[in-house]
Order: sequence, then C-alpha cells, then structure tokens
Amino acid sequence: MMLTTLVFAGLVLASTLSAAPRTKGVDVAVIGGGPCGLATALAVQRASPNAVIAVFERDGELTPKGSTVVVSPKGWAALRCIDPTVTKRLRRMAVPLESISILPMEDGDLPAAPGFARGTLRVVGALNRGLRMVGLPRVAILGARASRWYDIRTALAARVQEVCGEDTLRLDCRLKSLAEATVGDGFTLTFQSGGAALRTVEARVVLACDGTRSSVRELAPRGARGEQVLVDEGQSVWRGIAQGMDLKGACIVLRDMKRAPDSALAIMFPAGGEGGGTSWTVATPKVEGYARTSDEARNRLRAVLPPLAKDAPPDAPLAKLWRCIDASPVLIENRLKVRTFGEHSPPFCSALNGVAFLGDAAHPVRPTGEGIELAFQDAWQLGAIVKASPDLLPDADMLRCYEAASLPRVRHVSEKARALANTYYKADEGTTGGQEKTGQSGGSPRPNKKAAPRFRPKPL
Repeated sequence: MMLTTLVFAGLVLASTLSAAPRTKGVDVAVIGGGPCGLATALAVQRASPNAVIAVFERDGELTPKGSTVVVSPKGWAALRCIDPTVTKRLRRMAVPLESISILPMEDGDLPAAPGFARGTLRVVGALNRGLRMVGLPRVAILGARASRWYDIRTALAARVQEVCGEDTLRLDCRLKSLAEATVGDGFTLTFQSGGAALRTVEARVVLACDGTRSSVRELAPRGARGEQVLVDEGQSVWRGIAQGMDLKGACIVLRDMKRAPDSALAIMFPAGGEGGGTSWTVATPKVEGYARTSDEARNRLRAVLPPLAKDAPPDAPLAKLWRCIDASPVLIENRLKVRTFGEHSPPFCSALNGVAFLGDAAHPVRPTGEGIELAFQDAWQLGAIVKASPDLLPDADMLRCYEAASLPRVRHVSEKARALANTYYKADEGTTGGQEKTGQSGGSPRPNKKAAPRFRPKPL
C-alpha cells in the first residue's frame, strides 16, 4: 500500500512539473524589456550574431509611461557603439538642456548656488537664449539631452526586432521561477502570461535587466535579496510630465534651503519627444507608505512641499513647480534606494554562475542622470567581452569577466553621484543647518576624488 501511494504521488508530481509547456531554448534570456534590457540584447547580438536571444518583458504592450531621462555624452557614446542607427533616431527626438538655474524654492530664501556657478550658468544660458531667438541650434550644457523614457524604449524595441528578429521581444511574460538546470549548465525559467498556463524556457545564461525591484534577484535559488543589497536613502521621489508647459530648454533646480538638512529638492527640465512638455522630479524626506493612484501621489506630495504664498507671482519658482505637478496626468512615486560598495556591502558579483545583473538591477543610483548612462555602458561592456572571446556564444565565464570589468566604473560613478546628490541637502557655509542629509548611519560618503576609470567604447 505504501509503495502504491509513493508511486501515485510521484506520477502526480511529474504531471505537475510537465504541465507547463516548454518552448525552444535560447542562448541568452534577458529579463526586462526596458532601455537597459533592449540595449543589452542589441549589444550581445552585435557581438554574437549566431546567438539566440529572447527579451522577456512583463508589460503586455509598450504603452506610454515613465518620465524623462537625461542622457549624457558618455551614455550617447556607449549607445552609438552598440547601434549607431538607433542612436541617430533617438538624438533627433532628444532636446538639449540650454540653461540651468539653481534657485531657492521660496522667495527670500538663502542663495541656492555658489556665486561662480551662478555666473557661469548665466553666461551659457544667455548664449542659448540668443541662439534661440535667431533660430539657430543651441549648445547642450555638458552635452546632455533629454528624452522620454518611453521614446527610448520604443525606438530600442523597434531596432531589436530589426536586428535580432521579430520574435525576440516577448511581451506579457512575468517571471515566476528561476532554477538551475538539472542536467548540464543553464537555467530553467517559468513565465506567466496573463491568465494563460505557465510556460517554461531553457536558457544558457540569464541577464537580469529588470530594475531596482529585480524579480531575478528575488527568485534566484541563492544569493542576496533586494533588501540586503540596496540601501534606503530615506527619500521619497515623485516624477511626472506636465503636458503643455514649455520651459524653452531651461533646466530649473529648486532647493528648499530653509529646512536643510530635512529639505526638498526639485528639478524641472524639457520632457523631449514630439509631445514636448516639462518633466519634473521632486525628492523629499521619506514619506511612509505608498500611493496607489496618481491622485493619491499628488496629495502625498502636497503634504510635504512648502505651501505657495498667496501673493506669490505666477513666475515664482515654486509656482511653476506646482503648475507642473497639477498639469501632470500621471505621477510616479518611489522610495529612493541605491547600492553601496565596500567591505561591509554584499558582493557585486552574482551568486549564480551564468546570471549577471545590469543597469538598475545591479546598481541603482541617485536621480542625477547617471542611471541610463551606466545601463548603456553595461550593455556595451558585456557586448565587447563577448566579441573578444574565442567562443562567441555568451557563457558564465564571460559574465564573470563583465562583472570584474564593470565594477570599478560602476563604483566610481555611483559614489560620485551619491556624494553630489547629498551636497544639495547641505546649507551653505555660514548658515544654520550645515549637516548633510544621509540615508544611513555614518554620514554621507566623501566625494570620490580619484580619477574615473578609463572607458572608451568602440563599435561592436
């Protein structure tokens, strides 16, 4: 009787495991169909033309969403070396930042930028205003151009279909499980598509490009989880795009100097794309809980921003910010989390041979513009290593080489961005409240004065 019961249980278990239909295996499974995952697929395909690549994205369709990102010259250079065609398409839609103003959030507040910075920024801004008046191309400050996240994603998705094949990007695929293959190397991944049955895919390597809340990290059979890897910076961040508002190429940074170090920081800049408008980001001390709707997020933001004075003029900085917030149909609210490096931090390398993390899944940074830059550099770095290897099919050893090569660059940029962002929560010398804002004990990181690791991408 016992033997019969065991046999029956084994048959039921085998039936359950085989219930999820299996699709043809792939060499590379990219988890996440955002800019990082799509750029990574292009880079690997360029380096390894015979590799079978699949990009699994949980969204059912590529609908407009997200905010605007500012791509630096280094980010454009990395993307251009991955695929010059898509880079040209995106740069045509991107808009330059023509001027930068660092202002106090409220009238009568303390100066928000040092004197030398104000003078330099005014000169460049005046030059671009003159060029705009006569209809000539403007100079992008620091070479930075703003693009909508959705535009970048859409252009990269179209290019992936052209280069890698129409069935490369697989939408409506939510990762449910990740396991090491029972026979040989590789991994078994299970996806849920809407209400359909589970579907299993075999992959030689897995590239996690699925953002800060990485499903790969949470579902991996071993390794540190998100709460062990990421540091809560004690900040809540809101983002949105105000349709119909035109700053004429200006980037406006607002600092709440009265409440330093527990102050808010706001940035408004051109949204880019055909729709135009103004993109904005507000960072404040952490607000407990999360918003479930855009209206709820708007109300939560209202509760922490300084109120607008009744006699405030329409062109007051805070008045402009409030108009942007009210004119935004969709608001995104997140908790600011970053990755730290050092002897007490979790290892940068993946705990699984054959799995690597890229972009925000590996190293989310402060919202100072380096996130998209690092993502494109990660994609190129991996592609360059694959291309330089005798075996052009990506394997676990190549992923380890990628991690070792990218760590110095990622650490330098991450620490620099974190130190820079924290300086905006510090009152000017000679004023009250001169303590820096930090999200962890031990104070803010000191600025990284070491030279940046050399990064000179070449076409793949």
